[in-house]
Amino acid sequence: MTNVARAIPYFVVAASYPFYRIKNPGLLKHSLIAAHWQGYLCSLSVCTATLIAITFQVYQPFHTGEYVQALLLIVGPILFGLLGSSIYQRFEKKRTQLFLEDNL
Repeated sequence: MTNVARAIPYFVVAASYPFYRIKNPGLLKHSLIAAHWQGYLCSLSVCTATLIAITFQVYQPFHTGEYVQALLLIVGPILFGLLGSSIYQRFEKKRTQLFLEDNL
């Protein structure tokens, strides 16, 4: 589960990079990659490599018949992601309530 969980953030960052560049066009002059197509190509290559790594990491236990291990590789990061998201949403809700109470 650790390898899959560590690879997912790299995939998210690489997938969001083109959208970040579109949203912030002023960064083009300060970026190492000046052309849009080069940024898309780099993002696509990182996403592809990360997905291949995750696929092989999950495929290996299926191939050897360790179905519980494969299930944990898939379900583990999803559960921890949902847990982290719910904790963050709870924190944001409390912070908003405190901000509204302080401004009254």
